[in-house]
Amino acid sequence: MFHFFLLSLQPNHVKADRKVEKMYKKLMMMAAALMLSVMVFGQEMADQLVVSVTPAEMTEGEEARFTVALASAPQKEVTVKVRSFLLDRLVVQEGALLTFNEENWETPQSVVVKAVDDNISNGEQQAEVTLLTISKEKAFNDCKRTLLINVKDNDQAGISITPNPIELNKQMRTGSIFVKLTTQPTSEVNVVVRSTDSNVSLTGNTMTFNALNWNVLQEVNVMASERVTGTEPICLVASSRSETTAYNCLTAGCDVRIAGVELKKDEPEPAPQPEEEVGKKGKQKKEKQLSPEQLKKQREKEKAAAKKAAEKKKAAAKKAAEKRKKEAAKKKRK
Repeated sequence: MFHFFLLSLQPNHVKADRKVEKMYKKLMMMAAALMLSVMVFGQEMADQLVVSVTPAEMTEGEEARFTVALASAPQKEVTVKVRSFLLDRLVVQEGALLTFNEENWETPQSVVVKAVDDNISNGEQQAEVTLLTISKEKAFNDCKRTLLINVKDNDQAGISITPNPIELNKQMRTGSIFVKLTTQPTSEVNVVVRSTDSNVSLTGNTMTFNALNWNVLQEVNVMASERVTGTEPICLVASSRSETTAYNCLTAGCDVRIAGVELKKDEPEPAPQPEEEVGKKGKQKKEKQLSPEQLKKQREKEKAAAKKAAEKKKAAAKKAAEKRKKEAAKKKRK
């Protein structure tokens, strides 16, 4: 607006009064000086704070330190306020209020920030830390610097089941598991525990967790019928539903075993053996059940049978040889 006002004073014809022309030139020079001073002042405002390197990333529970100083000596006292705008994720522990003057303006003063370690699974968030100056000296008043720090979460939402696996009593076939959440939810979480085998029944298997009882163990009673041998794998599955994103549609598993019973192993079937090998093993098994006298008699019978078989084989061979001899003689005659 001021610039347009000056242009309106510019003479539009040759016969303009020289006094008006002089006044116009003088005002133009004043306007240029004013604009230059505003630009320099703005630049000074932006550069009055000197901040050391700040962390770009922090994990819950961690602390970080950076320093603040002034770029030039002030004539009046300067106060720097350091604030976090995400207090549930990042807080200023030390150096929330810094004071500088003509003597200490270039001495760095420390600021300590800490990432809040909570029990909530809320993922990574960006925290904003601002530095704002307050002073009666205009060049140092209302100077602002913004720092951005990513805060990483160290909590993992989940369903905890103990003991895992659960061993049921062999006689009574009963036992208990205990369920809780691993982190604090921001809204109610409904958990249901089911069995993969219909012969395993559960009581107390439906529960609700919230911000107050999320880490309180809830008992679930487990009972297996006589049909459960304990040799086949059985699993209990806990599933959740919640408006809290981290706890919506989560699952956790727990194996069920019968104390003292081993699971069947998936071993390859033995290769088929020759009949002789099978007969030999069967014979050895039978011999183990005989007394020494019975075993002696069996050995004698086996010897006699073997001798008889050898004689029979020998006679058959002799007979076959005689037959071949006769056939050869018959062919010779022809």
